[in-house]
Amino acid sequence: MTAPLPRAMLIDMDDTILSAYGRPEIAWNIVATEFADELLPHAPQAVAAAIVGSARSFWSVAGAEWRMKLIQARQEVVKGGFAALASHGPALPTELAIRIADRFTAYRDEQMFIFPGAHEAIDTFKARGVRLALVTNGAADQQRAKIERFALAHRFDHIQIEGEHGFGKPE
Repeated sequence: MTAPLPRAMLIDMDDTILSAYGRPEIAWNIVATEFADELLPHAPQAVAAAIVGSARSFWSVAGAEWRMKLIQARQEVVKGGFAALASHGPALPTELAIRIADRFTAYRDEQMFIFPGAHEAIDTFKARGVRLALVTNGAADQQRAKIERFALAHRFDHIQIEGEHGFGKPE
């Protein structure tokens, strides 16, 4: 006997339906390698490691408001990584930190994809009468763009975006 389906489901978007932000260390290494000549004498791997460390420190204390300013948060993270590197060699320019952070944002967007079978699973639940709500944190414009890009809007009965409603998960 099969268990009955729930009447409704709340479904997260990033890294549940979409491969969006998993494994940042790989992305930072790839992006740092793109800037290898400008990072000398620092090795791209060392720069990426410093940025990942800065990101962990930043996000461990960052308030929810930074989810609305993800681009600026990434710029702060790279600046923090550069500051850590300055104790081991020459300082790198702030302008380069901003370009690397912005490239990371573009790279993550380029690499984003919907998990195989996600549309089908969502459509099956909806067809079987389960009410569906997409619940996601982040800025409204960035999250709406992903919803449109990956054809999610028509699949949900309700969409709750932090940047549109003024509060996010877990609130």
